[in-house]
Amino acid sequence: MTEKSIIQKDFKKKAFDLSLKLKELFKGLIGISISSSLAYGSADEFSDIDLDLWLPEKIYEEWTINCPLMDYFKEYSPNRETPTNISFLVGDSHKFDIALLSVERIKSEEWKIEQKANRKNSIIIFDTNNIVKNLLDEK
Repeated sequence: MTEKSIIQKDFKKKAFDLSLKLKELFKGLIGISISSSLAYGSADEFSDIDLDLWLPEKIYEEWTINCPLMDYFKEYSPNRETPTNISFLVGDSHKFDIALLSVERIKSEEWKIEQKANRKNSIIIFDTNNIVKNLLDEK
């Protein structure tokens, strides 16, 4: 096993572990997926762990104003880069980048090339009624 594959395996485990905790804590989540370099298999020691949280519109709107993830991750000094993106560093080696996505908005908008590219090979961790899978297939 190469060093790169060991890193990717470690990053995926961390993404899955965090996703399971989030799923337990926040019952309104529709789904969680891994995107970007980790989903493409090109992550290295400098890569972020990119997670997409798929939300119903009402929760999405609430979270863009007052996101409970800021409190949940407070020990990691989270950074709210935009109303829909939160990042934080765990230890010295794992940077998580979490994107909040409204299922309803994604259904109705045209994705830019970078949105398609980042999510083309998404790894779905959990998905209520295949909503995320079907939406990603459409896009």
